[in-house]
Amino acid sequence: MIKPTSGRVVLFTPSKHDDALRFDGSTQKLAAIVAYVHSDDCINLAVFDSNGGSAARCSVPLVHGDVPEALLENGYYAEWMPYQKGQAAKTEAVEKALADATPARPAHEQRVIDEKAQLDDRLVKLVAFFGTPIYAGLQEEEKFRLQVQSDAMETYSDVLGARIAAFSSGHRPDPAAGAPRPLGHNPVA
Repeated sequence: MIKPTSGRVVLFTPSKHDDALRFDGSTQKLAAIVAYVHSDDCINLAVFDSNGGSAARCSVPLVHGDVPEALLENGYYAEWMPYQKGQAAKTEAVEKALADATPARPAHEQRVIDEKAQLDDRLVKLVAFFGTPIYAGLQEEEKFRLQVQSDAMETYSDVLGARIAAFSSGHRPDPAAGAPRPLGHNPVA
């Protein structure tokens, strides 16, 4: 489960009776920022309408899994974006694999695990930023740099995940084989 915190971006489905946010009867989900957390399942939001204007919505149910039928029918709920759910699922899978592995973990391996968790959290926040009005107002060059940053972070996360998977599989390098060469290392004879 993703823990809601102030400043996180979620998708908000307004009530079917909320004419202020259902512009021209649209059923599109709206970008919203968590303003206050009552509990893991109840939050206050700053919601952005289709024109980028903002409106406050309080005591909004935050759905973590499938949306209950009553909420689907009437609206007025928030949910995590698909990308956030995917990243959380990846992190949970890695954490579960690690929990099932040897309980005593060397300090350097734990640092890699912690680093991946922090990186994935930052990546989710960056991708969520892409859906905000602030991002929409940036110059194209800055948008490009942010996309390059996101791509690099995702590659970095994948590399850390592969390292963690190798820890979990019990594969350890053979000390007799010598230290591995750094990537890009091409010694000249």
